[in-house]
Amino acid sequence: MKPEVKLKNEEMSKVVKVYRRYYRGKWYESETPQPNYNIISYYATKVRGRLYYSSEEEAQARADKYNERLKAYKKGQQNPFPSVISWYFFNGTEVQNPLIWWHDSGSWLYAHGYDDWDTEELLTDDMLFQYDDYGHTTLDFFNVLFNTSAFYKYEINVDKHGDYKIFLKKAV
Repeated sequence: MKPEVKLKNEEMSKVVKVYRRYYRGKWYESETPQPNYNIISYYATKVRGRLYYSSEEEAQARADKYNERLKAYKKGQQNPFPSVISWYFFNGTEVQNPLIWWHDSGSWLYAHGYDDWDTEELLTDDMLFQYDDYGHTTLDFFNVLFNTSAFYKYEINVDKHGDYKIFLKKAV
């Protein structure tokens, strides 16, 4: 359930065209044409060592390589949310207390099963439907899960398409 990593525009490497000149032992450059700046070069931004290329394609290849490596790094930094939520994730919580979350007919647990829950299936469930056990909803179920020590970094929100999604909380 790892989402595709999207880079923001300000994170991506881009190709910049520069006009360069070598004068009295020093290189000068400008992003706009200047008199005597006869060498046209290209470089990729954001990369560690700036290299100048004579063609835009070479610089774009270097920028693309940087962007792919950054995507792979960010993908590795993500904490995947489990595809199956286990009964044992709720040890010591109110979900395992039959006086708070009933385990019989009409309850949330009776309708969804008692031990393992498919995360994708729960996310497509009617989140605000209230069951007979004190009006518990699927959203309540996720809120109890996100109050456990293993899942406190997560939250459930509605995305721009109106679907419920699990997100890592933003660091404050």
